[in-house]
Amino acid sequence: MKLVIKNLGPIKESVIDLSKRYYFFVGYNNTGKTYLSKLIFDIFSRETLNDFTKSPYAKNDISASEETITLKKELIESILNNFAQFLKENVIPKSLKISNEGSFILDNLNISFEFDFENDVVKPSLKSGATISLEENDTETNRVDIYTLIKDANSLDIKCENFTNEDISKRLPTDFFENVAKKSFEQKLNAVRKDISKTLSESLLSLLLQNKEKPFFLPANRIFILENSDELVEQDNKRNEELAKGLLELLESKEENKEKLGSFLARKMEGKHTSQISYLVNEIAKLRKNKEDEYLSKGTEFFDDIISDLAELMGGEIVMSKASSISNWGEKFQLKNNQKTLNMYLASSSVNQLGTLFLYLKYWAKSEGNFLMIDEPEENLHPSSQIKLLNILLAFASKGNRILITTHSPLVAEIINNYLILSQLENKSELSEQLNMIDTDLSLDSVGIYYFNGEIVTEHKTDKYGTIFTSFKKAQDSIYETGDFLSELMFKQLNKS
Repeated sequence: MKLVIKNLGPIKESVIDLSKRYYFFVGYNNTGKTYLSKLIFDIFSRETLNDFTKSPYAKNDISASEETITLKKELIESILNNFAQFLKENVIPKSLKISNEGSFILDNLNISFEFDFENDVVKPSLKSGATISLEENDTETNRVDIYTLIKDANSLDIKCENFTNEDISKRLPTDFFENVAKKSFEQKLNAVRKDISKTLSESLLSLLLQNKEKPFFLPANRIFILENSDELVEQDNKRNEELAKGLLELLESKEENKEKLGSFLARKMEGKHTSQISYLVNEIAKLRKNKEDEYLSKGTEFFDDIISDLAELMGGEIVMSKASSISNWGEKFQLKNNQKTLNMYLASSSVNQLGTLFLYLKYWAKSEGNFLMIDEPEENLHPSSQIKLLNILLAFASKGNRILITTHSPLVAEIINNYLILSQLENKSELSEQLNMIDTDLSLDSVGIYYFNGEIVTEHKTDKYGTIFTSFKKAQDSIYETGDFLSELMFKQLNKS
């Protein structure tokens, strides 16, 4: 499936293939790379799909009584059109913390999707449905199925299996109705069943996007995030308290006050940072309050080999430490050679820049199906470290994950090109070891390289010799030509004397 964008800030036109596993956004400053990255983040976010499902946009003509739903192009087109409208009117203003009215970023914005019915809809399989939580502590183990939607690969039919109230009651704890009114519980079940059309919309979007886990966004300006995350969370909390107070005043007002309402809505859309950074600092805050000592020590252990390479690059690792037995955990940098620890503000800029990536790999990434988006990974890194970091990111992507990188680095671009060529050579594995490169599953089909020129976003064509990053090459050639010219003048000057 492809995302078609027109008039998003500086971007006049772009078409992005959402089926790729490796994305590289390159181009000039202020050309919309970060805007587009954040939009893709929102498209793949489970929160976006959940909010869409709860909205009127997700409604369609599917009835809860249908046992088999036959997919048609018209249904898919309708769902995608509604989802695009939902993104434009609800998600983008909230994500970028901008008002829905009066912003040049949203002027004439147009979002749409293109899909291949055979490859994007017919071929994949699908299993989803609706569940209900039995407790306030909402986990997978305390949920029961109300109905399931199942589509086999290469089929147009979705079978809807409805579980009766009697079937569901048999799977409940024996003492369940001692604390919950049976009639109230059954009313809740019936209400969920009526929303089958919305669940179908969400399920088909998940099918088209093939997304498994929530994407994770690491911004370019992440160097001070660990140091300042408590302050960022406090800013959010203070602002939310002010907004709650303002809303209460509006509700208590006896007469309509459009000016107050407009001011409140404007303040609601403003923010110190975007939703992606808010998500990151909130994850850091939750980690610091975690009570599981073993988890904080070991992490998930899914990507220990990659974490080891990252620690080698950093010259140590991030460890969780407590100032006292009653305080929250905090991050410190443990030096590799002498095992001493430093407060993060005393660690180098490269360590602080890479710190949130380290925490992501150790604590937040799932075993597979992740989508990591990282803005300008080369920032504050020596060229040799840029090479090592890109190898680490490619190794992560090769373990069943997706990755999106925005970059201004000619070196990063050349490394990508080397991997494109390597991917097509017969003795790829042997050459990878010989050249100290990663043996990845990167291929011409799995890579999307997009060039931002200030108005149009174009996909780089790749072939057996990789691709040419023209904007970088033009700047490099200019520097080399100037160097050659100056060297020639120096040679002539020396010969005169």
